[in-house]
Amino acid sequence: MDAACSEIQEQLEARLNPQVLHSLHGRVRLCWSSAATDAVAFSLQHGTFRWQDAAASTDVTFYFESQPLMLGILLGSEDPIAAFMRGSFRSSGYLLWTFPLLTLFREATSR
Repeated sequence: MDAACSEIQEQLEARLNPQVLHSLHGRVRLCWSSAATDAVAFSLQHGTFRWQDAAASTDVTFYFESQPLMLGILLGSEDPIAAFMRGSFRSSGYLLWTFPLLTLFREATSR
């Protein structure tokens, strides 16, 4: 795994929202270019988050135009709807994963 993937993993893992984590089960790939190596993947099972080989089979793959856009969308500083409308953010697979993904790496809010 290259340094960019490791850095992305560190940033995302540091922002995991435990409130969302326990409600998700499946495997997700995040790609930020057309290069097969520009991707990370993870699995969520029974409240456990684990990184996995990006080439492994997943339930859904999310594609982003660039690494900064991906991090911006996942961490909450970019508008996912605007990115989708521009064609800069798309999904292949189970579309219902989109909204939980958008909350998975954001701070938990109290009610």
